[in-house]
Parts: sequence; C-alpha cells; structure tokens
Amino acid sequence: MQTRARLVPVVVTALVAALAGVGALAWFALAPSRDDAVGAAQERSSADGATSAATEAAPTDALEAAAAERAHDAEAARRVEEAPVIPADHLLVVVRRAEDHAPLAGATVTWAGESALQLERRWRGNDPSYVDENELVEEIGARGTTDARGFCFVPVDPEPARREHLVIGARRDALWALVTTDARRSTVPIELSADDAIRVQVLAADGTPLPGVVAAFGMAKQSQRQSRRARTEGRDAIATIRGVAAFAAFFQDGDRQEWGVSAVLPLRTPAFTPVDLHALPTEPVVVRVPACGRMSIGLLGRDGQPIRRKARIRVITWPRFEQKPPGAGPPSGKSTTIEQSLATSDGWLELPCVDVGVTLDVEVEVDRAHVGHAFLDGPDAVGERIERKIDLDWGSVKFVGTLLRSDDTPAARERLTLRVVGNRGQNVLPFDEPSVGEGTTDEEGKYSIEVPIAGGAYGLDCHVLVHSATGVERTLAAIAVVRKNGIATMGTLHVPAD
Repeated sequence: MQTRARLVPVVVTALVAALAGVGALAWFALAPSRDDAVGAAQERSSADGATSAATEAAPTDALEAAAAERAHDAEAARRVEEAPVIPADHLLVVVRRAEDHAPLAGATVTWAGESALQLERRWRGNDPSYVDENELVEEIGARGTTDARGFCFVPVDPEPARREHLVIGARRDALWALVTTDARRSTVPIELSADDAIRVQVLAADGTPLPGVVAAFGMAKQSQRQSRRARTEGRDAIATIRGVAAFAAFFQDGDRQEWGVSAVLPLRTPAFTPVDLHALPTEPVVVRVPACGRMSIGLLGRDGQPIRRKARIRVITWPRFEQKPPGAGPPSGKSTTIEQSLATSDGWLELPCVDVGVTLDVEVEVDRAHVGHAFLDGPDAVGERIERKIDLDWGSVKFVGTLLRSDDTPAARERLTLRVVGNRGQNVLPFDEPSVGEGTTDEEGKYSIEVPIAGGAYGLDCHVLVHSATGVERTLAAIAVVRKNGIATMGTLHVPAD
C-alpha cells in the first residue's frame, strides 16, 4: 500500500509533462512563426492607428452601423423591461399608427361581443350595407383609452375556451381601424390609418357646435336610411364616418349620383352638404342645421314615473298633421328623415333640434319588447322647447312560486333574489340587463316577488338565487309564465342538497 501511494505522484507528474510536450509540439506545428506573429501584431497596430485617425476625422459607416446596432439593442432591452404583465382575465390591445408603427396614446378603444352585436344588427334592420360596424361597436360596446405605450387592457373571461369573439375598434382623430379577435389570443395589435373616411362637423344655425348628433353619408334626395353614420363628439362636434367609398360601391349607379353628408335630425328638409367621392376632403365637412326648436319626450311606466331602464326609440318625422285616433297609421306621403334609432336610460329622450311644424312618429321598445307608440307634435316656433310624454306598458309584475328542498320539505324563510334575464316569444331574446327583485319564502316555502318588466311577454327566463343561511348559495334556472291577470307563475323549484 505504501509503495502504491509513493508511485501515484510520480505517475501524475509524468502525465502532466507528457501533455505539456504534446501541447508545445502542436503550438509550433499549427501557430505562425514568431516573426509572422510579430508582423501581424504590427499590422493590427497600424490598422488600429489608421482607424483611430479616421474616426477623429469623420465617423465611418462601420461605426455608424455599430451605433445603430447599440441603439437597437437598447430599444429592445427597454421594450423587454416595459413588456406588460397581462392578467388572465384581460387581453392587451396594442394600438399603433400604420404609417410608421409608432404607439398611439389617447386613442379610444371600443369593444363588444359578437352575440350582442348580432342582436343590435337585428334591431337596426340586419342589413350589412347600412349597419356600420364601427358605429355599432361604439354605440353599444364598452370603451377605454390607450396609455403612452399605446396599450389598453380589455376584460375577458379568464378561461379562453369560454370566450366569444370580440369586435374591437380603435380611433384617434381621423385614424381608425376595426378588427375581430381570435378568442384564444392574449394580445391584439391594431394599426390605424385614415383611408376611406370623412369627418363631419354639425353646427346649429347660429354656428354653435352640436355634439351627440348623428351625421350621415349618403346620396342626395335619398332616404337617410341608405347611409353610413357616426355621432358627433367633443367640443367641436365632429363625427368620423368610416368606409364611405366601400359603402358607395354597394350601389350600381353610385358614380352617377350626388354624394354628401347630412345631419340625422327631425327636419322637414335634410341639411345636406355635397362631397366629391373621388377626392375626399381632409378637413371636416360642415353641415349647418336650420333654426329650430327643442323637444323632450318623457317615457312613463304604468306607475306614471319615468322608467329607469334602457329604452330604444324609433323616430320618424312627418309634416304636421292632425292627431289621429289611437292605433291609426301614419299620414299619406313621404317621411322627411330616416327611421332614427335612439336610446336613453333615464326615462327622458332629449332632441336638441326639432324643426317647426312637424309630427314625430315615436315607437318605444324595452328589452326588445314593444311597450309604446305615439304621434307627437313638435314645436310651433323657432327656439321653443316643449315636453311630450308617452305611457308605456312597463311596470312591476308579481312572480309567484314555491321553493322546496331535495326531500320535498318547504325551504322556509329563505332569502331570494329573482333575476329575469330574457323573454320567450317566437325568438328567445336576452334582456339588455337583468330585471331584479328580492323577497323571502314563507313557512310553506312560497314566495311572491315583484319585478319590473316590459308587458306583453308570455314566457320569461329567470334565475333564482337562494341565499341560504345554512348552506351554499344556489342559482336555480326557471321559466315564468305570465297569466292574463298579470301574475307570473314559476311553479315549484327544488333546492339541491348541499
């Protein structure tokens, strides 16, 4: 053992010496001679000196490229550092200018689900030629604003498999774009450009801007229903109407027609400004509205109070005529404006400009159910403000039923929230938002809860939330049948065992 221990250092030393010798042979065999190495070093020194001199005189292309590369690397590093964390229940919309891909801060982003848009298209006539998707999304969708990086976070279902496609619009000034998302994506890039759009400014007779008014692009002396539309916004009341050339292409005789813009208002003669379709103006086209009056229309429920519910109102303007009996149709002749689609949520519809000597044909829907109709005379003089009211078939309905446990014993003294979420007629249509009421079961498990709904519905889709003090909160689906006495019966519901 001692002999073997003494031999180990000797063997290691010999191996190291051998490897060193092999390395030296390789160096001399493969490396250039010392003279060559010295010459190469001198050449590199001379080249470095020349480069230094050239650098002092003027930057070279190589140095410029290196500087650009360093700047690019720094920008890439900065972007990595600024890369946002996208929550599972949001997607990121990145808005940039198409011309140079620069981020756009302060751009307005609007979004809506395909199912909601389809319901709105149906309400507006369902004709893609006239239903402008940009206007549609901006009218019913949610909205946000991009930050300094051009970012806007949009809430979505955290589970991608449950998400529906969103239509997302973005715009800033005259720049705009519209995209439909892939529900599985977490980032949606949108690049904005100003192609195929026209801006319209609507002014009152005295030159005051009129924000909130719908501007329309279409043919002269044609129904304004055949138009593309957008709403005026901001202090200067400017609307951006998009896709005008694409819209004009729908008409076979479009090249022979006079095109222009107008204001969608209850006027005897539309205020029309012609536009050259082949040379769209870059500045806003001004539409000046004639002197007129104002009108407020109150939407009253069965209790005589303004309804606190989103109402959709169709308005057609006719020359003044004598009031006809209830149920009578409109007068003979042509209407003077399109069938306007308006909405309000506080029980009052404000019309800032109504021409003198007209009658308005007003039809009201709540939750896509017809609830009222009336012919209303407008103002009689310029500058006059008048109020008119419509009584609607809208109010509280008593929902009755019985709640039992899984063993058929009464679910007594349980607190309930009843949410009416849709009606069942020829089509199953969801409400704009649930109508809600609360109540408590009695000792026999019976309940009676009043919920305001649009009248005339036969079957209603409902959700009953059981706020049990002794178990888990439950949500039960049910269908209520509205009887002729105005009571909605829900039958017997069972609460599953915990």
